[in-house]
Amino acid sequence: SGDVVRQVTNTEDCYVEIGYHVLSDIHGLYVGFQLVTEGGIVVIDSHDQDSQDIFPNGRGAGTYVGRCRLPALLLNEGAYVLNLVAYMPGRDFLVLEEGVLSFEVLYVGGVGPSPRKPGIVRPALEWSVSFGEGQDVHSADSLEAACSYRSAPVEGQ
Repeated sequence: SGDVVRQVTNTEDCYVEIGYHVLSDIHGLYVGFQLVTEGGIVVIDSHDQDSQDIFPNGRGAGTYVGRCRLPALLLNEGAYVLNLVAYMPGRDFLVLEEGVLSFEVLYVGGVGPSPRKPGIVRPALEWSVSFGEGQDVHSADSLEAACSYRSAPVEGQ
């Protein structure tokens, strides 16, 4: 709805919206936020140019509004603080405003049966489970060996 809220539920998307004015033409500017736990752990550090160079010719003077979606079922229950940042890579921060907004994520359902699971994020990760003959089954004693990863062969080896 565009309202500033102090509580959000874990089952709904929420949005970080940043409005700002550029006084003169500028190249290489990144504007974004850091989402931090009350304990000071940076959970997310995201900027408007993370996924693509949306301003290849720089930004002209004027008013801008950036909007970032935090998807449902991403954050665990708890309190978070939002810091605003603007910088140019390789230089100091142009803006670092800490604690501009604090809010609480409330657990109302979703991933897992209990409100508080360990960890800061609580995404709905995709799992697959197979059943049947010929499946590799490991005991708890061999679990460490079973938790290896598979990598693709590298050419020339």
